[in-house]
Amino acid sequence: MASLKSSNSFPPTSSAASSKSSLMFTPPRAGTILVIPSKKPACEIK
Repeated sequence: MASLKSSNSFPPTSSAASSKSSLMFTPPRAGTILVIPSKKPACEIK
């Protein structure tokens, strides 16, 4: 079961959902990518 959860985080579909959830937590990594999209292309987020 643990591996399944980890796998869910890897795919882009889950990544997008995770990104939204991360936004609520305002993490350093996701926050920087979202705050400075000019520096990091959208391709990097995916």
